[in-house]
Amino acid sequence: MGFITIIDSQKGDYQNLAIAYMLARDIAVNARKPDIDLDMLSLLVNRMIKDIGEIQKIKSLVESNIKTNNEILLQLEKGMLLMEFNSRYLAKFLIDGTLTKKDLLDFYMGDEIREKYKLIEKEITT
Repeated sequence: MGFITIIDSQKGDYQNLAIAYMLARDIAVNARKPDIDLDMLSLLVNRMIKDIGEIQKIKSLVESNIKTNNEILLQLEKGMLLMEFNSRYLAKFLIDGTLTKKDLLDFYMGDEIREKYKLIEKEITT
């Protein structure tokens, strides 16, 4: 290991050299070979690897849960749209006492619901 310092000898500025010397001296004085118990190190590393695996599993479960909840929300929204749609035709039937052939065709086709459902599906899935 070594240090490169920039000094200005014409101005007599040796401050960078002094800093590099102090750092090198501190490193040399405090340098010692670490006492490492390989069995203990192996135990710690294995525990950390296990914990990382647990966190990755939690992340996977959360992502799966988000996807499932979005699907549930989508089905709820679809059910709400169908109930509103059916409610309008039932109310019309109760008021008029009958439904026209056009009403029955519109009810059967459900195009209005399909368009709204596509918008909700796009909103939830993005």
